[in-house]
Amino acid sequence: MLIIEDGSIVSGADSFVSAADFAVYAANYGVEVPDAEPAQEALLRRAAVQLDGLRWAGSPVSGDQALSWPRSGVVRNGFAVKLDAIPAQVKQAQMALAAELHAEDVAAAKVVKGAITKEAVDGAVTREYAAPVVKTSVSTRPCVALLTGFLGSSSQIALIRG
Repeated sequence: MLIIEDGSIVSGADSFVSAADFAVYAANYGVEVPDAEPAQEALLRRAAVQLDGLRWAGSPVSGDQALSWPRSGVVRNGFAVKLDAIPAQVKQAQMALAAELHAEDVAAAKVVKGAITKEAVDGAVTREYAAPVVKTSVSTRPCVALLTGFLGSSSQIALIRG
């Protein structure tokens, strides 16, 4: 069972949304997700882990929190994000990423081949394929567009006063 972070620093939290939220998201956006709740939960956990790897603006509210959010010092469109809030865009990005991961899992199960890189005909046809292109960095995925204003600059340096 997922442990949902609601902004109150939930011990052991591993998701920002429930499997039920994910199923509603999939129905609303017409994306395919597994029917079984355990499979949905696994995708949401994988997505949360990948989102944790992003360079978020601000800083965690507590050293005890399991996930990247909630955060302090985040200002989006001129408005401060509440310290006890998980922005709707973060939740939607987790679900979008989980749906992308599922689509990649389904494609990989179909033994997707890359582009033909070499073909020769000498009595028998020989083909060589490039490795299929698989997105590995969450920062290059479409779901990151939902996070505009929540991500920090890669050129930022954290300064800590002693």
